[in-house]
Amino acid sequence: MLQQLLRSANGSCRMGDIASSLLASRSRITHQVRRLEEQGLVKRGSMPQDRRAVLAALTEQGRTLGEAAMRTYSECVREHYLMRLTRPQQAAIAESFRRVGEGAEEALHDGDGRGGE
Repeated sequence: MLQQLLRSANGSCRMGDIASSLLASRSRITHQVRRLEEQGLVKRGSMPQDRRAVLAALTEQGRTLGEAAMRTYSECVREHYLMRLTRPQQAAIAESFRRVGEGAEEALHDGDGRGGE
């Protein structure tokens, strides 16, 4: 969830959109956001143009922690997985992940869960 908020334009997302993209229930996201909020990493708010929508937004502390976590994660993946592969193997995996990502994106928009080719 922190990664999604980090990648958003202004560090915030509608909680319903977070639930959809993570394939999680809204109640699950509400629970997780509440826990992150208690830790001072996220704050909740409303959208000026749609008062019904609830936003989750990173705090400065959340942004700092999220960025550090993503750096650590990237370094671990590189060290423990990618460095064991040849460049062509790395390229093949990158292409596979790209295709899986496209399929997941299609499934989210289509709503059928199938996506892909």
